[in-house]
Amino acid sequence: MPAIYAHYRFGCDVIKNTPHHITALIIEYRSLFDIGLHGPDLLFYYKPLFSNPVNRVGFGIHDKKGRIFFEHAAEVVNNSSHKEPALAYLYGSLCHFALDSMCHPYIEEKSTNDNVSHTQIESSFDLALMQKDSYKPARHTICSYINPTMNSAKLISQFYTSINPKEIFKAQQSFVSYNRFLYTANKLKRGVALTAFKLSGNYNDMKGLLLPKKQTFECIDSTNQLLRLYDFALIQAANLFSEMDLYLSQDKRLSSLFDHTYGAY
Repeated sequence: MPAIYAHYRFGCDVIKNTPHHITALIIEYRSLFDIGLHGPDLLFYYKPLFSNPVNRVGFGIHDKKGRIFFEHAAEVVNNSSHKEPALAYLYGSLCHFALDSMCHPYIEEKSTNDNVSHTQIESSFDLALMQKDSYKPARHTICSYINPTMNSAKLISQFYTSINPKEIFKAQQSFVSYNRFLYTANKLKRGVALTAFKLSGNYNDMKGLLLPKKQTFECIDSTNQLLRLYDFALIQAANLFSEMDLYLSQDKRLSSLFDHTYGAY
């Protein structure tokens, strides 16, 4: 999962070039599009320090072909009594899939070959994007665009059949609160986060989630490559949007683009 800022920024870039009717819908239901930008990663934040049935659903979706989730998601949209809000969430989810499926094969290869953690690569990429945009985490509240509500949780839960609205709402709240710790420059808060990682028994895997204070030598090459892949993913997202619109309106089969997983394959 290219990290939080990357996914949000990517969604903002995607809608600069979407057809007018899609842009208008997204603007009207922007909050649902924005939470959709984080796809099933949202589920990781339900009691995130330990494995549980909710966050395991998120990990499971990442390992499966995209079409499994998106064919179900299209059915949810077509059967929804709130079709346009549901479609806004679906468009956000497509953005997430476009960036993940484009970047993760490289991230996994880099992590394996160079002994750099997956999370460290992604956090370094986030830092590079923030620096490029002159975005200073100390002066902003990360995830300020996420406003957890039970209404949005009820809608989002329809996309994940085994998860109820209360669990989605809890995941949304945790998404905001945990990322405020992960993206802070405050030494005390960073220390609290590192202590929590140690207590969870997953310190080595999770410490890379903290936004680094500066770029590290071992991630310079990966950041440059991810910037290139980011641009390719923008093209991919446009294709995914077009295909999904045809699938929703004409039941035209989704192409092999949806045979990628969110992960390395």
